[in-house]
Amino acid sequence: MPVEKLTPERRREMTRTALIEAAADVFTRRGFYAASLEEIAEAAGFTRGAIYSNFGGKEEILIAVLDHLTEQQLAAYSDVLDRAAHGTPDERAAAAGAIWSHIQGEQQFPALSLEMRLYALRNPDFRRRLALAERRQQEQIAAFIEQIATAENRPLPYGARDLAEMLRAFSDGLSQLAAIDEERATYYESLAVRFFSLIDQTMPEGDRPPTRRPAKKPPEA
Repeated sequence: MPVEKLTPERRREMTRTALIEAAADVFTRRGFYAASLEEIAEAAGFTRGAIYSNFGGKEEILIAVLDHLTEQQLAAYSDVLDRAAHGTPDERAAAAGAIWSHIQGEQQFPALSLEMRLYALRNPDFRRRLALAERRQQEQIAAFIEQIATAENRPLPYGARDLAEMLRAFSDGLSQLAAIDEERATYYESLAVRFFSLIDQTMPEGDRPPTRRPAKKPPEA
């Protein structure tokens, strides 16, 4: 297997990713206010200078963490929904359950989401930056929804942006409730499945090609 050539651009990308992942962990454990740049740099295996050469400061890292988590979530959703794109309603409901399991597995997300919003409420400048980042997140999710609808040839019951905002608000709220009341995890999972199924039922079936399933082998004599 050929060894990847580490260009300066690739090294910078790897450093930036390591800092973002370290920041997500430190912000989750310590909170945004208590976390220090030194602690983030040390967790990533760098000096504080690496942070300033890649980010303007702690606020910019927080925004980068939001973008990073959004990309990870969309990648996970894409993999699940691609497999259920031409499936039955039950298979699509199972996909919704898999998405919820992924949301629950991202234990950083509820805490980080609350940290961002609390900090934004107290800091008007950051509030504007977070609003822009969340609008960008909405656009990414909306584009993803449109891709799925086009692939399945199913008209959307609402605008893609509206659906994206509903899904984002629902996922954020439910994940925070589940993070607080872990004993009701199964109940919250059932709500997630029912919500996704409800959205699915409002989308009329288009002229989709039939799902191709492997033919069953005849029983051996």
